[in-house]
Amino acid sequence: MTTTVKKLISAALLAALAVGGSVATATTASAVPSSIVTSSEFYSVSYGHSIDHVRKTFGNNGKVVDRYDGAGTRYDSVTLEFPTYYEEGSVRVLFGKNAKGAWVLDSKAAYWGVSATRTANKATPTEFGKLKEGHSLDYVRSTFGTAGTITYYYDRPGTKYDNVTVEWPTDSVDGAVSIDFVKSTSGVWKLDSRSAYWAIEPAQTANKATPAEFAKVQVGNSLAYAQSTFGTAGTITYYYDATGTKYDTVTIEWPTDSPYGYVSLDFKKSSAGTWKVSDSYAFWG
Repeated sequence: MTTTVKKLISAALLAALAVGGSVATATTASAVPSSIVTSSEFYSVSYGHSIDHVRKTFGNNGKVVDRYDGAGTRYDSVTLEFPTYYEEGSVRVLFGKNAKGAWVLDSKAAYWGVSATRTANKATPTEFGKLKEGHSLDYVRSTFGTAGTITYYYDRPGTKYDNVTVEWPTDSVDGAVSIDFVKSTSGVWKLDSRSAYWAIEPAQTANKATPAEFAKVQVGNSLAYAQSTFGTAGTITYYYDATGTKYDTVTIEWPTDSPYGYVSLDFKKSSAGTWKVSDSYAFWG
């Protein structure tokens, strides 16, 4: 795919979250084949639209990936999948039958298969640390200094299950910050979970992790114990945070005597809010 087309794609996706945190119609890239679903086409179809209307809008009949038929029509459903710009992406639309027996749109989801656009402003650990559950999309965008790139979107009637994932680049070309937003009852996108993969090597501190120190750190030990054992705080390479503590995860790495080696520990947060070792790995180089 040419650089020009990629730029058009990025522009279309970025336009989908307009000022005020609402979803707006994005510009269609002129170089896109008619059978490929664009962001503007995706946002133009909504609840209650017929299957024929969706197919006509997308310029593609789609592929049936799921079908359910029961007694009557109340729970009958069919899911169609459509291609996007990138091979990894797809649009899925779920249809149910109305009282007249016609297939109509019930929910839609788009996984665009793109990564965060490499803007001049890069997300930093300090900026990431300012974000908390419940912060608005506008606040997050102002914190990072850019709108970010939409990578996933889900919409159905009401706001309870609406979801959008937006990513921002980091200093590392392999890193990314990913934020999931859910829609409040008032229609405002609010931060629900956040993750950061910094894709960086552990800082080469004077203290190096040794096999003897590594052997002392066991599953269930606290973060404070691990840091005191290795003699430094280590370098955070991954972080995930969501409502509650059940899935909260942080990965911290320490250098070894070899410039290619490292010790990596995964920590999970206990119900009391304490980080505990859940997994450990060492590559001595």
